[in-house]
Amino acid sequence: MIVALELVAEFMMMVKDGDFFAMEMRVNHVPVTGGYGCDQYQVSGLILGGKRVAGTGREQEYNWKNSLMGLGGVEAVPARGVPVEFDPHNSRMRLHIRTNAVLDVGILQAQFCLHWRDAYGGLVLDLPLRSPQVEIDWAGRGDYKLDLTPFARDLWRRAQKSGSAAVGGARGGRIFTA
Repeated sequence: MIVALELVAEFMMMVKDGDFFAMEMRVNHVPVTGGYGCDQYQVSGLILGGKRVAGTGREQEYNWKNSLMGLGGVEAVPARGVPVEFDPHNSRMRLHIRTNAVLDVGILQAQFCLHWRDAYGGLVLDLPLRSPQVEIDWAGRGDYKLDLTPFARDLWRRAQKSGSAAVGGARGGRIFTA
């Protein structure tokens, strides 16, 4: 299945010069090829609710040069989809997030949701991190590991039933069909 994951602000937030968000997809504790993404902010700015903060599959720096005359809000570029080998019976899928901008798991849960996109960039799953369905291992300040296995299993099963590469359907999140 093709997977692109985006960290999205639920509410308005500030980023400051030097903030970064690094995300890495792992299956069975092995990094997914091309599944690493890092967003480095070299500018202070405002990210509005519903806007991307980080994504997998690419590395991006944000500064005054790549914004329209330094005006407007800041938003991360879309995540790039990468193929993920996932066996619903034997695989475990995790997302490892490292950041210096959000050091407490409570703030991470309250502030962000995860958008799971398909091969065509369509929104498949909108997963608020505050959902009790999302298991987050708080490894340290700014170091989080999210267990995405139940959602990956549900999406894989739905895709098998429909014959699609990625379709909506996973417990604990808002579902969209591709």
